[in-house]
Amino acid sequence: MEFDIKNLKHWQLVEDGDLAGYYVQPMLGIQMNSTAMNLITKEADAERIQLEKRGHKVAVIQPKGDGNTYAQAMAKLLKETGRDNDLNLLKHM
Repeated sequence: MEFDIKNLKHWQLVEDGDLAGYYVQPMLGIQMNSTAMNLITKEADAERIQLEKRGHKVAVIQPKGDGNTYAQAMAKLLKETGRDNDLNLLKHM
């Protein structure tokens, strides 16, 4: 696998704030089947290893809670606020 730091698929450089200079992996807000998730995990790990070998700082950030997707979080919010009938809108997201 050829490594090109300018074309990372799964990591981005933080330019300011407490994590400035670190590469972080943005969270995906979509659900995937296990095969797609395994492929992405392998690709992201390979990129992380290459970044670390080249001396770059990498921050692996674990989400708090159960790591819901945006659609799952919205569905929970709609149920809690009594707007269950609006759940059909989420099917189009």
